[in-house]
Amino acid sequence: MATEIEKKKNLARLLELVTKGLGKGLWDLVGEPVYATSAVIGDEILAYLQKNMGLEIAGESPEDVLLELTRIFMDEFGAAQDVNIQKKDNLIEMKIKKCVSRRLCLDLKKENIPPFVCPYLAVSAAAMRKNLGMKTRVKEVEAGEDECILNFEMI
Repeated sequence: MATEIEKKKNLARLLELVTKGLGKGLWDLVGEPVYATSAVIGDEILAYLQKNMGLEIAGESPEDVLLELTRIFMDEFGAAQDVNIQKKDNLIEMKIKKCVSRRLCLDLKKENIPPFVCPYLAVSAAAMRKNLGMKTRVKEVEAGEDECILNFEMI
């Protein structure tokens, strides 16, 4: 019988496989327009963080908004080891070290499916849209073994 820690790891993997299956199915069904589901995912996560985790975004810059989000993700969920955010002109780059979703994103990448279900991707875009009135476009998502890189273009 599994220990409590093993059970939590097994449950996390099970939920990851469900998410991967949903991602694959949606990608096969609709292709590129599936990115619209990222907005819904992001809105749901953002509402949860605000209602249940006390998320209050008090910044006026994308960096401030994303720093507060990543603080909650790291402190409350253990969803990453470190996050570095840089803004250059109209681009925002997030480097996420040891992201908890990297295996899911790598699995999708192996099947030539973009990681549109990435929680960091979804909630970051939602927070910038809702809190700053800023539309963004995902410019690049690079899922690696140790680090994930998300690039947003501000529109």
